Amino acid sequence: MKFNRLIAASVGLLLSATVHAAPPIADFFDNAAFNGALLSPNGRYLAALVGANDLHDGIAVIDLGDMSVHLAARLEDTDIGHVQWVNNDRLLFTTIDKSVGLGSFDDYLPGLFAVDRDGKNYRQLAERRSAG
Repeated sequence: MKFNRLIAASVGLLLSATVHAAPPIADFFDNAAFNGALLSPNGRYLAALVGANDLHDGIAVIDLGDMSVHLAARLEDTDIGHVQWVNNDRLLFTTIDKSVGLGSFDDYLPGLFAVDRDGKNYRQLAERRSAG
């Protein structure tokens, strides 16, 4: 008797399950809207890479005390790659060319940049260029 109820319940669950369509292929290749979050040394600020389909990845900094957001950096011609906090107010970052495969990065020198968490005092520390 219990076995029949178990089978009936299982069949009912299978029949009531909603079938979802597969996500579009483009969803797997689009830039993520938010990724790579990194806490500042004092834990008050959160730096994250932010992007969209038509924009290169930039750095947004969230003040976790009041939840305000500032765009610290975004470049028009390339994406921001690696981000690191220097101290509670300053970020260091490199760039990456997401339009080429990972094995092609030998032809691209990412450069090195620094910026304050509020987007001020932007400095290029090392040249960004093609190696060729």
